[in-house]
Amino acid sequence: MATHSKKVFLLLVSRERRIKWIQRLAGGALYLISDNQLYQPEKIKPQDMGTWRFWAV
Repeated sequence: MATHSKKVFLLLVSRERRIKWIQRLAGGALYLISDNQLYQPEKIKPQDMGTWRFWAV
């Protein structure tokens, strides 16, 4: 699967703030990666992004 470079973003999801590395995947999905190893990476499909807000850090 082709990928692009990662960037850091502040995310707002259901009134919860997160700071994650975001890697855009082929097909438009996003891979959210935390610096904290206790949190597993999350894959967000394009159709599930409607309620998410992103700000570049």
